[in-house]
Amino acid sequence: MDNLKLQENRSTLLAFRDHPVITASSEPPRSSTAGGSEVERVFGLLYEWVVSAELRPGEFLSEPELAARCNTSRTPVREALGRLVQDGWITSIHRKGFRVRPISFKDISEVYTCRALFEQYAAERAAKSGTVEQFAAVEEIVDMESEPDIPTNELVTTNDLFHMTLAEMTGNDRIITQMRLIMAHVRRLETISPVLSPEQVTHRAILDAITARDGRLAHSLMGEHISFGLECMIRSFC
Repeated sequence: MDNLKLQENRSTLLAFRDHPVITASSEPPRSSTAGGSEVERVFGLLYEWVVSAELRPGEFLSEPELAARCNTSRTPVREALGRLVQDGWITSIHRKGFRVRPISFKDISEVYTCRALFEQYAAERAAKSGTVEQFAAVEEIVDMESEPDIPTNELVTTNDLFHMTLAEMTGNDRIITQMRLIMAHVRRLETISPVLSPEQVTHRAILDAITARDGRLAHSLMGEHISFGLECMIRSFC
């Protein structure tokens, strides 16, 4: 791929990084009222702060402090926090406030188990029904992450983009929605405890299996890829 194309893709990549992934269940309903718009704005801020670990796991959240930080009143903050509780990002403490949900080894294991279920299917499905144009789009992502001097933050983003692109190739809206949520959890884990170990099974190897139309191999390689990621993540939290 030529340098100009890579530069164009990097611009797309940065735009992807700067817009947090919102799940269908988390996303506030669009509203024409000022109050609804404010709740949506505050929700977006709090969601990104939690996913990016700016609000750390276990951190106590004060409504007045968050309202001041978001430059708003307590009402939209309370509504936004309620939605984050519903999605499992934070917990409500009776008569005390809210706390960012701590991360346990069980949480990590569950996230990666769900990843394996969805992503092995996505890789196999891509091998069976993916188009040449879709393969080319994934190839561009793999080319970007293969650049020797790619910054770590962009590497994390290309990783998200690779996995989400395969999920979107399934055409299954429910899988895509759940993968957005899963990758948001992965992004938070990687932000808190970066895993930079060389991968045993690379994205390139998975892509090669997909473009060869070998669904069984793509399924197997994706499983190994995620299993190794789980091992590295658990070690990084020890």
